[in-house]
Amino acid sequence: MKPPIRLLLVDQHALFTDALGHLLADEPDLEVRLAASGEDALTIAAIDRPAVAVVALALPGIGGLATIRGLRALSDLTAIVALSSDDDPDVAFEVVDAGATGLVSKMSPASELIRAIRYAASGRPRMPDRRRATDRDRPPSPIDDRRAPDRRLTDREVEVLRLAATGMSNRRIANALYLSEHTVLGYLKSLSVKLGVHSKLQAVVLGISEGLIPLPVREADDPRVSSERSGHVPSSGGDR
Repeated sequence: MKPPIRLLLVDQHALFTDALGHLLADEPDLEVRLAASGEDALTIAAIDRPAVAVVALALPGIGGLATIRGLRALSDLTAIVALSSDDDPDVAFEVVDAGATGLVSKMSPASELIRAIRYAASGRPRMPDRRRATDRDRPPSPIDDRRAPDRRLTDREVEVLRLAATGMSNRRIANALYLSEHTVLGYLKSLSVKLGVHSKLQAVVLGISEGLIPLPVREADDPRVSSERSGHVPSSGGDR
């Protein structure tokens, strides 16, 4: 029988951590410790060396991102899953840059967090609800992307995902790519199906963690976005 996964849960809200801690403790493969601040988390981690740390981004004191960086500095063997209450694609870049291997929304069901913990413990930096795309999900003309051999996205889907990662709204993505907003929404839905996620934020996190989006991504990297910022706003016609 495998030893349980040593888990450190870090959140300032006692009601949340107590309830979630009890729920996680019911899982036979999880051994849970709680911390109410980043400072407490680092003290515990220096002694216990948890296999996985679940860190809320909103923490008192040093804050969630600094806590993630501190845990990463303590040990490369601790996998870190960030807990966010903000559905902002910029958060994905921040947590990945800080050293987290996953990001889960506090609005997600507990089952999704548990999957994320087990994915992290197994060394797979993927979204917890990821599922492999089936053949019928794949477009007929996949791109050749050596960074992500298991992903078969069209060129346009990669463009949409890349611009979504900059934090652009669907309307701004549509303007930058000369598409209608409805068409952009269609691409985002297609990405959600192929990547096995449920939101734009999750798609961005998975895109970063699996190399579908090159780092760093800035709006100025795309000439179409630069032209939009300079005052030229293309019409939102159909897909070209």
